Amino acid sequence: MRFFNLLKNELRFTVKYGILLLYIILTAFYVVALSVIPENARQATGAVLIFTDPAAMGLFFMGAVMLLEKSQRVNHAIFVSPVKIDEYITVKALSMLIVGTAAGAVIGIAGGANIVGAVLSVALSSFLFSLCAIIVAVKTGSLNSFLLSVVPMEIVIFVPALLYLFGAVKSGLWVLHPGVSSIILLTEEQSLWVCCVISLCLWNAAAFLLCRKAAVKYMCQLGGGKL
Repeated sequence: MRFFNLLKNELRFTVKYGILLLYIILTAFYVVALSVIPENARQATGAVLIFTDPAAMGLFFMGAVMLLEKSQRVNHAIFVSPVKIDEYITVKALSMLIVGTAAGAVIGIAGGANIVGAVLSVALSSFLFSLCAIIVAVKTGSLNSFLLSVVPMEIVIFVPALLYLFGAVKSGLWVLHPGVSSIILLTEEQSLWVCCVISLCLWNAAAFLLCRKAAVKYMCQLGGGKL
């Protein structure tokens, strides 16, 4: 019950901070844009839009939310409550996952993507991006330093994925890369889907462990002291 109450509150925050409204506006804009794009380019365009927006927007939104909560000292109250670190991390990531997946599904339908692949891609990628954002956010104190930290991360994730989508790299071994795995799920290359899901799940597991370690360290330093 506590977990679902936490998740409900996080979803309320997406409304309060205007994240949900922004997702709705962007999704509507992308649907309209896809409707006027030639059909032979619609799927590739939709894949790019889904991967770079609903899937990845959690990276920026999560960072902004985390930094806002740090400035308001919300985490001081959370970490002295019975809430566990694992619960805290999971509900944070799930809140972005739910909103992003809904947006990605709508864009996927408009772009002619396989809806199952689109949902898997956005859900697994959004969770991973949110975990990465938490790792960076607990270690930074300002939005500028956060952005400087995540830009190299975005380059490493986005560039190989886009190169694979447009055929610049073709080896199946690229499924080991999380961005490439995500983009493949947005295409009709279904023979690699199982490998992509496994790859993204492993990346999420590793990121969760790192995120938990970073959050525990941050929690122990709250109040100016070190335990």
